[in-house]
Amino acid sequence: RVRRYGFHDAEVQRAKRSMLAEWEESYIEREQRSSDGFAEEFCSLFLDEDHAPGVVDRARLAAVVLPEITCEEVSGVAGMYDFARNVVVKIATPLMSVRSPAYTLWSVYQACRQLTLPRPTLDLPSEEEVSQLLQAVATETLEPWPPDEDDVDSRLRNIFESCADVRLSPPSKATASKEVQAPGVPKPSRSAKLSLAEAAPEPAPLGEELVLQNGLRIFLKHSDLFQDEILVRARRWGGLSEHQESGMLSGGVSCEAQVSSMSAMMLGICGLSVESLQECLEGKRVDPSPPGMEAYTTGLDASTSPADLEDMLTLLSLLFLKPVEAGGAGATGRLSLVKLGLLAWRLAEDRDPQSQFQRRVQMACTGNHPYTWLPSLWRILRLNFKSAAKVFNERASQPREWTFVIMGNLPAREKLMPLLERYLGCIPNNLGQSGSS
Repeated sequence: RVRRYGFHDAEVQRAKRSMLAEWEESYIEREQRSSDGFAEEFCSLFLDEDHAPGVVDRARLAAVVLPEITCEEVSGVAGMYDFARNVVVKIATPLMSVRSPAYTLWSVYQACRQLTLPRPTLDLPSEEEVSQLLQAVATETLEPWPPDEDDVDSRLRNIFESCADVRLSPPSKATASKEVQAPGVPKPSRSAKLSLAEAAPEPAPLGEELVLQNGLRIFLKHSDLFQDEILVRARRWGGLSEHQESGMLSGGVSCEAQVSSMSAMMLGICGLSVESLQECLEGKRVDPSPPGMEAYTTGLDASTSPADLEDMLTLLSLLFLKPVEAGGAGATGRLSLVKLGLLAWRLAEDRDPQSQFQRRVQMACTGNHPYTWLPSLWRILRLNFKSAAKVFNERASQPREWTFVIMGNLPAREKLMPLLERYLGCIPNNLGQSGSS
């Protein structure tokens, strides 16, 4: 498709903004760069005679070169990839073992039909069939990729404004807050010269705690350890222990609860599909993640730059205001792709040595507790996406159950408080859901 029709100008512009944002972040935090980055750069310079201009010169070069690259030049790179020659195609099948009984039984059934011995290569296509597949794809009729239907830069703001009938009204009085004292704990700062062994001359406040009108609890702490980073950590009580199931083929914990976060990401959170959300975040230093459940808690981690703090708060607000939907137009094909992605993830967990090592350590530490078991392939095939979406929406239905910790290079309080009240304080508590007391 790219060779035939090329990219849209908006796509190339967003890609260039993303690269410029990465170099801008590296330039701002050049004084906090870890030593391993310098070591790798010097090793490449000495062993491979690779260039080592440094962060400053690289950022300047990107700022000069990237704006001059045109959409036609980027689209022309697709002509270098010719799948008619010099191509290696790799096709893999699961192992025939008792750990994959469905595939083993299928292979035995196919072998009986063809009067041969069961073997993994029985299901693999031949070299001629693979060549025919590649030729069929190369001559397939393709339509141009549709252009953007709306303004990507204002998409998040428009979705937030469309929830005006659901949001709470702004508070009539200022949000009360209190300082959190920590006697004897020095305040971390890059410019501080106080030794950890010495006590602070005066007990400095550790941070500020406030409770918004909807009951959401927030702890704020300003730190200049990283000049271009704000971290967000959120927790609530209640996790996998609330979603247990019984049965012969059950692992003790509901499969819908175990894969609820991954399913929600594939189905689309914040009222946006995965592709639309990626388009909105291109060129912005925002790293969100959906709530994930552990044994007894549900957590949420995110990070952003001070310049993109409002976009991060908008995403957190839409996470509560826009529930995940497992139905709708074209849901059958989308759910099939989501289930295929979950199966691929589960197979990759069995093949990855690092994942196997982590599971062995977790098994030894927890005594092979059922809360740590991964869902089986058969259970994923029987996955109920409506139940998984319901579990995810329950996690994000009661803001009064959550505690947020926001730390980093925060803006001034006069600017930060209106943002918190506008985006986090407007989330209503869904009275239709039974929350933990």
